[in-house]
Amino acid sequence: MTTDTHSLITRLESLTEPSREVDALVHQASQPELADMSTGCAPGWLTGGEHKFLIKVPEYTASIDAALTLVPEGWFVHECGQISPRDDSNWYCILARPSAGISQSNHKSFPVALCIASLKATRENERG
Repeated sequence: MTTDTHSLITRLESLTEPSREVDALVHQASQPELADMSTGCAPGWLTGGEHKFLIKVPEYTASIDAALTLVPEGWFVHECGQISPRDDSNWYCILARPSAGISQSNHKSFPVALCIASLKATRENERG
């Protein structure tokens, strides 16, 4: 990951609602070839490259389907759910890989919890 993963995870953890700006940062972090693109043109878009093109990024912080695309190769969703279904409590997500590793997170939003766990798993892959 080219974006400072720790800072991005911290930012995700502080979200109180979906953020297109953070979606763009997550997309940039998950696609190393987009590291030199700018997130400043409009929320949810990356711009740049040799031909100054635009890329509309998935809604990672709002969509479970989009967040699932961030799960790194070799990892799988081991367990997820709501900590207490009686109130508006946190969702948890645990990713695992057969070579003995887990990545876990929790957040008020399930898509965000999944994003955080996926970024932690990617960071673990980079460490070896």
